[in-house]
Amino acid sequence: MYKDSNIEFNIVSCQFAFHYCFESITQARTMLQNISECLKPGGYFIGSVPDAYDIRRRLEDASDCCFGNDVYTVTFPSKEQPKLFGAKYDFHLEGVVDCPEFLVYFPALLKLAEEVDLELLYCKRFEDYYEEKRKIQEGQFLLTKIQALETYPPMHDNQKLMGCDDDYFAAQQKIKDLLAEKEPEPIYVGTLSQAEWEVFCMYCVFAFVKKGKEEK
Repeated sequence: MYKDSNIEFNIVSCQFAFHYCFESITQARTMLQNISECLKPGGYFIGSVPDAYDIRRRLEDASDCCFGNDVYTVTFPSKEQPKLFGAKYDFHLEGVVDCPEFLVYFPALLKLAEEVDLELLYCKRFEDYYEEKRKIQEGQFLLTKIQALETYPPMHDNQKLMGCDDDYFAAQQKIKDLLAEKEPEPIYVGTLSQAEWEVFCMYCVFAFVKKGKEEK
């Protein structure tokens, strides 16, 4: 608890965790109520969640109730139409996560957000957001600052790639294109392995604003 129970914030951020409250409508509603109460009018709620539509598409394309690669696996109890709340699946991300998670049906999220004066500004898939931001100077700076990408090819003998060499087809093609444009060697690019990219593309990013005018 905060010492001042009346404190309000300009921004609330919930990354890779909000979907856990979708275990039930009560939990989701309480979570959003808490967020809204902590925000000033005109404040922002930003977050990231697994893309329920993309996950369901991957499930339908799978031969059974499990899909993934060397980096991650998602396992559902069945292929039946999921519930709006409590749509559980097991998620394993190598060395990071191994626990049950819940799908976030976005129209349901929008409905609950409206109840507490939160208005959607945007919701974008990770790859679309990345393509948009990597082209601007601020986005490029942040990618470097947080070391979000690995260097391909390795710059040092002791640098180990996250994936196998076959996982870097896009990076290899980019280097070929740069060489064709008469770029001087050596050329290195920032990238992700194909396996990591598949996990990356399973998420979306969103932003809400709390309705009302900010006090001056």
